[in-house]
Amino acid sequence: RTVVENQTELIARFLPDRTHLFVNDAYCRYFDTPCSELLGKKMWPKIPEEDTPLLARHFASLTPENPNSTIEHRILTPGGEVRWLQWNDRAIFGPDGKVTEYQSVGRDVTEKKKIEQDLVESEKKFRDLASLLPQVIFEIDTTGRITYVNQPAFHRFGYSPEELEGGINFTQVIKPEERMEAIQNFIGIMEGRKEAGAEYHMVRRDGSELTGMVYSSPILKDGKAAGIRGILIDITQLKQVEEDLRRLNEELEFRVADRTRDLEDANRELEAFSYSVSHDLRAPLRAIDGFSSILLTEHAASLDPAVKGLLLRIRSNAQKMGQLIDSILNFSRMSRQPLSKQTVYPGQVVQEVLEELKTMQEGRNIEVRVNSLPSCDGDPALIKQVFFNLVSNAFKFTRTRERAVIEIGSFEKDGKAVYMVRDNGIGFDMKYADKLFSVFQRLHDEKMYEGTGIGLAIVYRIIQRHGGRIWVESEVDRGTTFYFSF
Repeated sequence: RTVVENQTELIARFLPDRTHLFVNDAYCRYFDTPCSELLGKKMWPKIPEEDTPLLARHFASLTPENPNSTIEHRILTPGGEVRWLQWNDRAIFGPDGKVTEYQSVGRDVTEKKKIEQDLVESEKKFRDLASLLPQVIFEIDTTGRITYVNQPAFHRFGYSPEELEGGINFTQVIKPEERMEAIQNFIGIMEGRKEAGAEYHMVRRDGSELTGMVYSSPILKDGKAAGIRGILIDITQLKQVEEDLRRLNEELEFRVADRTRDLEDANRELEAFSYSVSHDLRAPLRAIDGFSSILLTEHAASLDPAVKGLLLRIRSNAQKMGQLIDSILNFSRMSRQPLSKQTVYPGQVVQEVLEELKTMQEGRNIEVRVNSLPSCDGDPALIKQVFFNLVSNAFKFTRTRERAVIEIGSFEKDGKAVYMVRDNGIGFDMKYADKLFSVFQRLHDEKMYEGTGIGLAIVYRIIQRHGGRIWVESEVDRGTTFYFSF
């Protein structure tokens, strides 16, 4: 009796008519009624009407062969609160087979039912969410049996809900040669090992294949793994795209190799052409210039002045032709030679250029402003060529100015250094700007402004090879500014 009295469970004995024969203190406290008022009295907690048939079936199920049973039902407290009780009941039968009394042990399971309800709601939300996802969501029990999949699984694999849920082991949808790996991964996840994800070749119901990437984790119940839950992403099309890209890359590599051979052949032919131009064309030009020079020096006295003028023009054009050949060869050579990139300091480069162009400044009123010029990466010789060509152009096209102003500087745009060469020279009409960087294109009279018309084409090609860009702003009689970056 002392043991029973000190139990936290609700313990009672009562007759079939609900007359209480015994109650412990916990029972009395729970129903907030003195034990003296319960003993010998008929008492039954208030039960919601919908639970009454359940309770009646429970007591009716007790027989001499099966005298024990457990039931959970709700009660209504005097304060109107709904609580859940779990009862373990035992019926005592007399010789006539009728119940003489019931022995009952109960406990409040309201919190447990609340947790169970929360779990049910959580599971329902999970299932509702899973039904909206395009990926396959699945659950597998400890035996490997598929216990749940969302709607996309039926579409992906071609099985009916009855076939997939509860009847198929997950290995059945994986190709035989990968099943052992899948089982080992399954065991590892159950044991708590973290898996980054596994790629499997899978089989649909009709025998066709798909490639899936699977991410999963254990389902924990009471701290133990009760199965695994995961997501399967169909990457069949992605793998096909990868294969297509691989094949295209192989074809591209073949084409590049083929094109490289063509370019190498073309370069060899160009080298041969350059050699021919350099030697075969120079020889007759040297002859023309040489014979003209002999006539002018050795037979000057006997030559008519008009003839002398013609010979001078012949020499001048032969020399100009030589300069054009040199320019073409330089342009061709510059386009082919490999870049030797390193850090270049344009400030030093500009000083070297100005020193080399001293003769163009003699006897003139020229103000040269050199502002900050940040370093850049490139081929030092080619970058120097860019500044040389642009600065010499600035000197040339400010020749008619009483006071020439040339500014060399830089600024930052989109995180890159942009360099500029500005002059207050004769300028040009911007509608002809598209011709400026073409070979042999001239915008001014060559009698007044010497040159072969190839300098800016070389500048453009150098900057292009350095992955940069060049543009120009100009106005007739208001000067020109070249902007460029590497």
